[in-house]
Amino acid sequence: MAQGQTWAQEWPAKQPLRIVVPYPAGGNADSGARAYAEILGASLKQTVIVENRPGAS
Repeated sequence: MAQGQTWAQEWPAKQPLRIVVPYPAGGNADSGARAYAEILGASLKQTVIVENRPGAS
C-alpha cells in the first residue's frame, strides 16, 4: 500500500473555532455547547464561538 503526504493546518488557527449547534438558542443543547466552548477555549487558549443554526446538519 502506498501512502501519500499529508499536510496539517497551522496551529493555533488564525480564525476562531466554531461549534455549530443545530437547535435554537436557549435550549439544553445550547447551554451545554456554551459551557463546553468556555472550557475548550480556556484549554486551547483560543476563541470558541457557538453558532446556533436550527435545522443545520
